[in-house]
Amino acid sequence: MKRGLRQLESTGFGCFGLHAELNERQLVLTRPHGIPRLSEISIGRTVLITEEATAPDMDNPVITISGEIQNISETSIALSTTYDKLPEGALHRIDLGPNMSTYERIDRVLDLLQRCDKPSKKQQNKLGIVSPCTPLADAIFMDVAETSGAALRWDPSTRPRPNPQSDISKAARQSHLALPPRPPQGDAPAAKKLNTSQQAAVDVVLKEKRRLSLVQGPPGTGKTTTALEIISSLLRSNRGPRS
Repeated sequence: MKRGLRQLESTGFGCFGLHAELNERQLVLTRPHGIPRLSEISIGRTVLITEEATAPDMDNPVITISGEIQNISETSIALSTTYDKLPEGALHRIDLGPNMSTYERIDRVLDLLQRCDKPSKKQQNKLGIVSPCTPLADAIFMDVAETSGAALRWDPSTRPRPNPQSDISKAARQSHLALPPRPPQGDAPAAKKLNTSQQAAVDVVLKEKRRLSLVQGPPGTGKTTTALEIISSLLRSNRGPRS
């Protein structure tokens, strides 16, 4: 990992100095002086567990295992895991891992794309949606592999600093067009519970009232949830669509 342990913890992407106890694939990580507020790690998210002084390696279960957060208290984090052995070490760290539900959906789609159906009476030699080894299938599978690999390597601390003179930055500073209020036709959805980065994106649109806003993030970080909350918030503030 490119970030140090303290930076990892201060940004909410991980925690260190944890004592680990694994019992029948139920893992409990404790820290006597308390678990900090981890803005990016919540119940249901996948995390990586590694010896404190070692960089995570998802391809090597001797070094890093994964688990799903079940509960977070003031001094402990409870997880479920498919592994039956901890990485060696007296103290451990956790890092935010990939959103496994996203990859499970990708696996199901790829399975559907590659699966051969039973012969069809209407169409002879019918295969799946995309026949394996065709140029189209090869292109799709290669693109998914490259995108998944890029998501795993993505580190928000390495992003280039924004250029305020670029066209997109200038457009982002323009305010919304002034329009008369338009209440929603029906009940607007209730507000969602967002993490810090998601709420910051919503605030940029609603409070700063920018004409253009760009939300960026790897798979599983909640871009769709953020977009839905932006739309719902616009409805709740009587800024609904116009025909």
